[in-house]
Amino acid sequence: NIKIIDFNLATSLPKVWAPICRPNDLQGTLAYMSPEQTGRMNRGIDFRTDFYSLGVTFYQMLTGQLPFPSQDPLEIIYGHIAIIPKAPNEIDPSISEVISLIVMKLLAKNAEDRYQNPNGLLKDLMNCQSQLKTKQTIHSFALGTQDIFTHFQIPEKLYGRSQEIQIFLKTYEDVVQGKIKLLLLTGDSGIGKSMLAHEIQKRIVEKRGYFISGKFDRLNNTIPYTAFTQAFNELINLILTESEEKIAFFKKKILEGVKDNVQIIIDVIPNLALIIEEYSSAPKLDPTESQNRFRKVFQDFINALTTPEHPLTIYLDDLQWADLNSLKLLEILVTSYSCRYLLIIGAYRTLEMGSVHPLMMTIENLKRKNVGYESIYLGPLALTHIKELLEDTLHKNKEQVHQLAEICDKKTKGNPFFLIQILQTLYKEQIIEFDQGINEWTWDLNKIQEKKTTDNVVDLLIDKMAQLSEVGRRVIKSAASIGNLFNSDILCCICGMKFEEVFVALTEIMEGGFVLRRGDANGMPSYQFAHDRIQQAAYQLIPEKERPILHYHIGQLILQSSDEKNLGNELFTIVNQLNYGVDIIESEKEKLRLTNLNLLAGKRAKDSSAYQVAVDYFKIGINLLPKDHWLLEYDLSVALYVNSAVCLSLTGLDDQSKMAFDIALEHVQASPEKAKIYFDKGVLYLRQSNFKEALTCFQQGLKLYGISVQLEPSKISLFLENVKLKINLAFKGLDSIKVSKIKDDRISMIFYLYYLIVHIAFMVGLPSLLELTAMTMINMTFTYGIFEHSSFSFISLAIFSGSEIRQNYSLSYKWGRKAVELANLFPNAEVSTNTQVFFYCFISRFGIPIKENVVYLKNLINQCRVLGSHYIFPALAHFGAYAFMKGESLESCEKEIQQALDEKLEQKKSLIFALLSHILELCQNLKNSSQQKDYNFIAQSEPLYKTNPLFYLGFSSFNIYQLYSEGKYEEILVICEQLKPFRHLFPSHTFWVYCYFYQSLALTAMGILDTKKGWESIERLQQRIRRWAEACPENYLQYYLLLSAEVARLQNNRLQAIELYENSIKAAQKNGFLQDEALANELLAKFYLSLGKEKIAKVYLEEALHCYLLWGAGRKVTQLEQNYGILLEKRKQSSFLRTLKPTSIPSIGVSGKETSEGLDMWTIQKCSQTISSTIVLTDLLKKLMYILIENAGARR
Repeated sequence: NIKIIDFNLATSLPKVWAPICRPNDLQGTLAYMSPEQTGRMNRGIDFRTDFYSLGVTFYQMLTGQLPFPSQDPLEIIYGHIAIIPKAPNEIDPSISEVISLIVMKLLAKNAEDRYQNPNGLLKDLMNCQSQLKTKQTIHSFALGTQDIFTHFQIPEKLYGRSQEIQIFLKTYEDVVQGKIKLLLLTGDSGIGKSMLAHEIQKRIVEKRGYFISGKFDRLNNTIPYTAFTQAFNELINLILTESEEKIAFFKKKILEGVKDNVQIIIDVIPNLALIIEEYSSAPKLDPTESQNRFRKVFQDFINALTTPEHPLTIYLDDLQWADLNSLKLLEILVTSYSCRYLLIIGAYRTLEMGSVHPLMMTIENLKRKNVGYESIYLGPLALTHIKELLEDTLHKNKEQVHQLAEICDKKTKGNPFFLIQILQTLYKEQIIEFDQGINEWTWDLNKIQEKKTTDNVVDLLIDKMAQLSEVGRRVIKSAASIGNLFNSDILCCICGMKFEEVFVALTEIMEGGFVLRRGDANGMPSYQFAHDRIQQAAYQLIPEKERPILHYHIGQLILQSSDEKNLGNELFTIVNQLNYGVDIIESEKEKLRLTNLNLLAGKRAKDSSAYQVAVDYFKIGINLLPKDHWLLEYDLSVALYVNSAVCLSLTGLDDQSKMAFDIALEHVQASPEKAKIYFDKGVLYLRQSNFKEALTCFQQGLKLYGISVQLEPSKISLFLENVKLKINLAFKGLDSIKVSKIKDDRISMIFYLYYLIVHIAFMVGLPSLLELTAMTMINMTFTYGIFEHSSFSFISLAIFSGSEIRQNYSLSYKWGRKAVELANLFPNAEVSTNTQVFFYCFISRFGIPIKENVVYLKNLINQCRVLGSHYIFPALAHFGAYAFMKGESLESCEKEIQQALDEKLEQKKSLIFALLSHILELCQNLKNSSQQKDYNFIAQSEPLYKTNPLFYLGFSSFNIYQLYSEGKYEEILVICEQLKPFRHLFPSHTFWVYCYFYQSLALTAMGILDTKKGWESIERLQQRIRRWAEACPENYLQYYLLLSAEVARLQNNRLQAIELYENSIKAAQKNGFLQDEALANELLAKFYLSLGKEKIAKVYLEEALHCYLLWGAGRKVTQLEQNYGILLEKRKQSSFLRTLKPTSIPSIGVSGKETSEGLDMWTIQKCSQTISSTIVLTDLLKKLMYILIENAGARR
């Protein structure tokens, strides 16, 4: 008995699409499921899926086992997609080879390679049966000769793109190796960009890679990150199809990557909540830092999802309609050094953009940044490829379809989508038809030639849609107004029809090939237009006057079916639809409602760092306000103008931002609100580094509370605040301060304004204002409790205490430690990180070795990146300075600074990066012994003297080092004279270390201490450096001892000088400062030379050379050898000179002895550098062994 079962999945539709879902949720029986049914192939499912299932059944009947007998659902799915099962006759040799081939044809991965017609299969089986009856065996024969496809089906096959596929595959191989790649597809609409992208999807899925896609929509291009949202929601769905262990693995990776910022991702990718159900709110940041944080967190999120086992491909379609934030995110991702195993494919239409289009500007930015990317231009199909398509569709040979191909080529200009539409039209009009009498496809060339066709595919589609029923046209027009994706529920509401009626209409539309049905993971039907041009054609069916009415109607219906007080992802869709119909609104009540919705949408976009989108919503909201809105809708007006001003500033529209702030300030009455506006406006100026205007805003804000802030506080003000602080410390003590959340908004705003004033005072050099404001904040802390930003007042006072004005380094370190302790009392990573940045930049050097500081700053730079904090810039600057000062090899310093320069930040052109580049250039200059050109560091930094004195100080400190190493002492004194006005402006900066120290050595080298003024200068500098050494001998003792030795030398205290030189060498050696050890040896050698002690001088000179070599300063070695070559043996001199190029093997000369020694010296130096730069023992042994083998000439 044969029973036919499982008709619950039967459909009359020509093609449906399977959703991505868990294996247990797939519709059908997993073991018998075709590859396209798994939802992972991006292919439509038609009747040929049944041939695959029949093949599985035959396979099981013949072999007694399934093709993929695994118990693991995912393994079964992977088998269906990628693995070719053993042929039945390989399992059981008694099975006929022909029967085995028939089964394997049924089990083909691509539907086009299976039988196309039941009759074709039946004819082959009957042939087998006939042979068995007559011959008792089955001889081989060509399968499928009678397999004529009676359905008009254009194959889902790519024609004429073999070269492009090879570029794809080559690019993907780079991704598999751990790279990030960008591939741009360009071409006209309908040329096959998406088809090409999805063709490679099959190859990617076969290799267990993840392929996700998202599409930007012309009607919804104000919704931020739409394509990214679609793509990553799809990826989450893919992950959810994996095993519980794999889901747990990704959950752990995501949490480790984004840490406390899960909510930021869920706001954009809601499906992530299906994996991470519990999460905390992300800390609030100011808008600039929020934007930086969003971009960093998104990178971390992607990094968590890209693995060597599952490289990720993201296909972003219709980039020409992308919002600005999506384009910026794309740019950040492809320029990220942290992203790996990632391929981004972007497709866009060439004809729809000019040079000023945002996408083209993004591409230009990538070119300027030297970001490599592949670009594929898809042109029209060649006649040969049109013939191939017609051969496969009509089952004819090339000669038979030649004339038809020529006509189609002429009418469609080789556009694949246009070609398909014309062929479908010809079939529908029975100009192409299947002749049952002769069992083949026929066509009338004359009718095809005479048929009038438009050059515009949209017009052709409109003509086809005109053949739909009235209800069908009504439904497809409504669907086009929603967007590219829609569901049946909303269509029922819009059309005012029952589900059954809409379903019938959708069935008609799908049978016409206009719309595809795509189920979702819950089995609910959703739909998508088969192509943008189809949606465009359907939308054009709506008269222009009716479009606003329809959109507004759609927006109202979605709003009515939603919880207005708790709108989720549908918010943007609702507001966009209502905004399209804004001109038809007459009711003030409706206008007010829409105004509030635009405010809500703007805030939501702002929270997602989509500031340009937010500006558009706020602008519409402002335009909708009634005439007397400042009287009638005061709160709403304030919110719209202030939010608009903030977002305008963040999109670079500073003039418009200032105007919006000024309008708000003109109308706002209450002091707290006005103070908040001054606060926001000041932050705008702060973002622009316009410290003067920012400070004025903060002063105005405090003035509203009756507080007057003077830029230059009087001495009495400082004295009184200091007395108050001492009284609080004496009678209350720091331990009495309680952690409390200030509930008084007034006090909270005052704290915030003071906090920003302290920041500016530090940046622009107002030490008295810094000291007074810091003390005021601390005294307020005693009164009101510890505020979230209280730690900043403590750290500010710590910085001031350790400045060159106060020079109380132990107190500075104590206050600094207290500040870090207070910052950690609050669960606010931003405050804690920023406080620590200031501590490790400006204070910890008086209590912690510089080497440790570098490690702390490296960690803090990463934390700043996560938070999007602008405090990353001082952290980077001091990281670079300390990396140079800490005394390890120049090569190590160079690498660390290069890593810092590789930070992909918006402010890449900032002076911080210029300073890091400056230090890097100094390293390279010191390393390169053959460099003929002297870098003119002074000329590079001179323009900063007036424009940015703080950075002039930073540049100058390293200029001074370079000048001293070259013996240009007078130039050092010139720079130091120029720096005098800045001593009281920036008294706390690390950069003064080199300035003061090398100024002192320049003075002693020149020997100009025979005047009272000269001695006073050196004594002042010596006392300052002594206090540093007392505070932290690990960092500064060698400086004080060396300077004291130079002073003793000039005072003719020879024995004392020698002892001090020796002690300086020992201190530098003990604390690992190679360059300082080298310098002390060099100066002691010079001293012995001045005494005529050449043999002793030679010992110290060679020690100096050795230290400079270990440091990697080839230029310095060359300089010493040139100046003191007489003291060195010729053999050693030539050997040393050859060691100055550690990256190249010395050339082999005539003298074997000299060459051998040169090579040995080169080997010794390489080993020395390797030992000094390698920490891990196993790595060290490997490197040393390689160098020794290289020297010995061994091959293995």
